[in-house]
Amino acid sequence: MIQWLNKPVRIGKLEVSGMDLLSSVAAFLGYGGWAVFANYAVSPMAAWRAGFAQGTYAFGSTLFLTVAIRKVFNAAGKGVRGKWIGFTTGMVVIISLPATLNIIAQTPNVIKTILPGIVIGSVYVGVFSKLLE
Repeated sequence: MIQWLNKPVRIGKLEVSGMDLLSSVAAFLGYGGWAVFANYAVSPMAAWRAGFAQGTYAFGSTLFLTVAIRKVFNAAGKGVRGKWIGFTTGMVVIISLPATLNIIAQTPNVIKTILPGIVIGSVYVGVFSKLLE
């Protein structure tokens, strides 16, 4: 694998790997791009604002989730137990955080709103947890 992906990068007190940042950038582009596409018919300006907002949220939440899973994995003693605890923690976060935010925002159909993120997020959490060493 490319060496820089495994090198630690410091962001303030937070230490992340190049792979963590790459995953977060991919989330920004994917979710931000989807928001631009989904809102472009309203107006290009609204579409770019939505894309930036959704992309920024996706970047931050992916980076947070990745760091949290790795910390839980390391604290749980690594191995299979750490992978399962990391996976479970990740799933709790990708379900509870968006659900809570949408309940606060009084979103009419919370489950329908957050379901795509849960499906994609669970694949990411599962793959990331499995690859931890």
